[in-house]
Amino acid sequence: MSCPRALAAILPPLADKAIGKRGLSFGTVFAEWTSIISPRLVGCTLPFRIVFPRGQRDKAVLHVWATSSAALYMQYQEPQIIERINSALGYYAVSRLRVVKASLGKSTPAPPPPRTVPAEVVKSINIAVESIPDKELAESFARLWLAVVAAAPPPSPSSPLPPFLRR
Repeated sequence: MSCPRALAAILPPLADKAIGKRGLSFGTVFAEWTSIISPRLVGCTLPFRIVFPRGQRDKAVLHVWATSSAALYMQYQEPQIIERINSALGYYAVSRLRVVKASLGKSTPAPPPPRTVPAEVVKSINIAVESIPDKELAESFARLWLAVVAAAPPPSPSSPLPPFLRR
């Protein structure tokens, strides 16, 4: 019976076999992409294929999916990106990038529309902060309370004021 082995020791050979079957012969580029590419491009780019000339293991073309703004930046930074990729591989394997514009499905959802705060709540907040001598501080507290009230769930129909404003 064999003893347990670390996943890090098992995974690279298995991943290389799986990646190699799809024409992605250099799993290092794909596994280490976040450390190879600049931090500003990590969420906007994704390598998906390396194509070598027939019978060679150098002068490859690396195909990368990128958002439109990242594609423009990658074209501008192509020599530096190729240099970092080749240094990660240990030799001059990639000679060119082919950037394909794509939506990577990581778009952020639109924020919900802000809730309107009833006028009576705004009035009660202003009354509550009137006693603060520093007007700038009073305005800051009023803005904070308005933001909290706007973000809070709607009050129950029995009382239009949030609990912390009821007297």
